[in-house]
Amino acid sequence: YVSGDPRWKIPGFSKRDWGPVQDGRNQEPVSFAYSPGQVAVVTDDEQRLGLMRQPGFNPYDTAYFSDPIPNTPQNTGQPGAGEPFVKSLFQFKLTKEGPDEELFQVRQGRSGWVVFSEVMYPGWKAWLDGNPAPLLTANHIFRSLWVPAGNHEVRFRYEPRWWKPILAGTGLWLLSLLGWFLGPAGKILFREFQKI
Repeated sequence: YVSGDPRWKIPGFSKRDWGPVQDGRNQEPVSFAYSPGQVAVVTDDEQRLGLMRQPGFNPYDTAYFSDPIPNTPQNTGQPGAGEPFVKSLFQFKLTKEGPDEELFQVRQGRSGWVVFSEVMYPGWKAWLDGNPAPLLTANHIFRSLWVPAGNHEVRFRYEPRWWKPILAGTGLWLLSLLGWFLGPAGKILFREFQKI
């Protein structure tokens, strides 16, 4: 955490002063991915942030979603619905990391939402065991998706909508440039260079 306000203080963070900027480091161990026992939808940003500022808020116990939870046959909305809650049976391993793709192996003791401490920028998409999966924003900025009990592969890819049209436009431009050089205009240009 970085701040320009010398008065800031966050419980559980150490503070280093770097002149006009203060650097804060979390002193508590933090998991990169976790499966909270409860979820709630809070669409109002200020209300959601207010709940997260409460002294008793623990992201490992409760996740607040920005948007309504999609109702699908695989997702009942609440973690472990119909199953006994087993908090200790959650493991993950990051097996591939790149600027536009991440791959995780996830083991869940119960079905539920998994929150990844990665910012939910527009353009990120998720796949669960090779199938597209709905991706939601949890705790204001993090990526989250529903993962059934058992061992699963979770893949994130950055595929913004504007990327494919840009690639197609660049390809067409290169083809037209190649056609220009190989066509009549290119032959005239080639003859002019031969005279030099």
